[in-house]
Parts: sequence; structure tokens; C-alpha cells
Amino acid sequence: MIQDDEVPQDDQQQTGESKDNLTQGVSSQEAPPSAPKPNSNYEERKRHKPGFVVRMWHIYRRNKRRSLRDISLEKATVFFTAVIAVCTGIQACIYWQQKGIMQSSGQQTDKIIQAANIQAGAAGRIADASDKNAAAADRFAGAADGINSQSRAAAEAMAEQVKKLQAGVSETHDLAIAAGKQADTSKTIAEKAIEQAQATNNLAAQTQRSAGISFNQLQVMQKQFETSERPWMSVVSSSVEHFDFLPSSSKIWLWGLNIQPRMIIKNVGNLPAVNVRLIGDIFLANWAKYTPTTEARERQKKLCSEGGSGVVAIGEPVTIVPSGTKEYNFVMRRDVDDEGEILRGMVTPVLVGCITYEYSASMTSHQTGFIFYVYGRYNGTGSNLLYGKPILASDMYLADAGDVTVTN
Repeated sequence: MIQDDEVPQDDQQQTGESKDNLTQGVSSQEAPPSAPKPNSNYEERKRHKPGFVVRMWHIYRRNKRRSLRDISLEKATVFFTAVIAVCTGIQACIYWQQKGIMQSSGQQTDKIIQAANIQAGAAGRIADASDKNAAAADRFAGAADGINSQSRAAAEAMAEQVKKLQAGVSETHDLAIAAGKQADTSKTIAEKAIEQAQATNNLAAQTQRSAGISFNQLQVMQKQFETSERPWMSVVSSSVEHFDFLPSSSKIWLWGLNIQPRMIIKNVGNLPAVNVRLIGDIFLANWAKYTPTTEARERQKKLCSEGGSGVVAIGEPVTIVPSGTKEYNFVMRRDVDDEGEILRGMVTPVLVGCITYEYSASMTSHQTGFIFYVYGRYNGTGSNLLYGKPILASDMYLADAGDVTVTN
């Protein structure tokens, strides 16, 4: 809006006064004319009024200041729009990852549903066998009812014959004949009852054989399912993180050992394993009584059969999905309490234990056992540990015995 061309209010008033003076001058032409006095201030301002170019420059500057403000607002709008777009992209990535996790959970759920369908089919077949047994029992009951009816009829006939015998001696011969006929009828009924009983026994034997076959098939199917569609736990990595010899807590002339094994277990099966626990213990092989392998088997069997009784389980129970892993890092301390545990200045620590776990399609607990010998490298050569001689953890390793007695 251009305001430079407006006449100031003082000028307008002065202009009005000039017009009044002119009017008065015109109206007073009848009198002798007198020369009007010019407005010196108005004339002076009119002479110093800015030119057209200057006014256009002022208009351009005002519009320039307004444009700079509009540009600043546009830049702020673009910046906030970019921030919103970046936040939207981050949220889309999070939704995409959540979608992958939900798809993985859905696949595991489908496998569990499939296993449940297999068990439902086996239960249906067992129910069919039970229905056949019930039908055979119904037929047997019908046959028994027939025999009872016939026996009842025979008894009634015999009662009638007794009445006839009591009626008179004259009818004795006829009654004897009727009794003979009744005896023949009873014999026939008994023979038929025996035949029916034999048929029922044969049917029962066939039903029992059919039930046995169905049960065997169910066991085979259950075994196949447990083999293919179940979790399997395995130790995939083992090492020694720390080791040192310490004075024995019971005998001052003997040493004890302090060891920190590290084990990684993995679910190599097709279903999640739940309530997974690691049970372990370490002992020193007694060369005076056993060989290390024999003693390790006995200790592992006892430890795992008792479910870790007397030994604190390592870590809390966890759930491991297929191809999932779990790392255990724990410390164990044992003293050398018997000279039989030392052979030619060497000791043999043995780590034994098992992995216990369950899964949804089985009502029993399962175990995977392990036996590891603790060896050291002296001058680059692996051997048993030298009694009381310090050794670095990096020079030690766990050797798999390769003879696991507890796996189910």
C-alpha cells in the first residue's frame, strides 16, 4: 500500500484554508480586489517533496523486509517437515523389525500346532479301537441276554412239567416224555451258549490284538515325533577362563585348585527348550582306585540321576529357541584331599554334568550329559596338570571325553 503520495493533514488544512481564501477572494470581487497571501509552508513542502524514483525505492525496501520474513517462515516449515519425515522413517524401521519377530513367533507356533495335530490323530485312532471294544462288549451282552431268555423259558417249562407231575400219577409217563424233551432242549441251549461264548472269546482276542497293534503304532509315531520334532541340546564350545593352584583348606601340605570354565550350549532341534538348566561338578581323578573314564561315568550318572542333588545348579532356568545359544561362565574350587589323586606329580581335573530341559509336547524331563578333561600345555605339549605348578589359563583347554552316558 503506497502512502507516500498522501498529503499530510496539516497540508490538507492549509490547502483548505487556501481554498477558503480563494473563495473569499472570488466572493469579494465586487469590492476592490486585494492580493491573496500565499501559504509559504505548503509551497516549501511542495518544493522538497521526494521524486517518483525515491518513492519507488521506499516501496521496494518495505516489500523487501516483508519478503525476508516470509522466507524465514518457509525455512522453518521445511526444517520441521524434514524432522517429521526422519522420525517417520525411524518408526517404520521399528515396525519392520517387530513384524519379523512376530513372523518368527508365528512359525514356532505353527510347528507346535502341527505336533498337537499329530498327537490328536493318534488319540483318535486309540478312541476308534476303544469303540470297537465297546461294540464287542455290546454284542457279548446281547448274546448273554439271549441265553438268559432261553434259560428263563426252560425254567418256566420245567415248572409247568412239575405241576403236571403233581396233578396225577396217570400223567407220569407223559411228564417223563416231556422232561426228556425239555432235557434235550436244555442241552441244545447249552451247546449254543458254549458256541456263543467261544465266538465272544475269539472277538475279544482279535480286539486285543488290534489294540496292541494300534498301541505299537502310536509308540512308533511318538518316537518318530520326538526324534524329528523336539529340541536337542548340545555343548558347542568350551574353554578355561581362569586357573590357579591355591593352598588346600583342609591340609596345609597339599594344594587345591581354582578353575573357571566357560561353556556355550545350543538348541540344535526344531522346538523351543524350556526350563533349561546346567548342572555341573568337578573332581580330581583318583588313580589309586579308578581310571578317569570309569570314575567320570559313575559320577555323571549319579549327579544327573539325582537331578543335581547337593550341587547348586549353574544359573537360572531359561528358554532357548531353535538355533539359540546360552553361555555359562562359572567358578569351581576343589582341594587335593587324597594322595591317590596325584600320579607321578600330576593331577587330572574332570568336569562332569548334564543339561536338563523340557518341551511342550513331552511330559518328561530330558538330559544331555557331558564329560571334559582339564589339560594344560607345557612347552607346547598337552598333558595332565603338573601338581602345584602355575599355568596360564590361555595354556589350558577342555578335552571332550567323547563318552557321554546320559542323553535322552
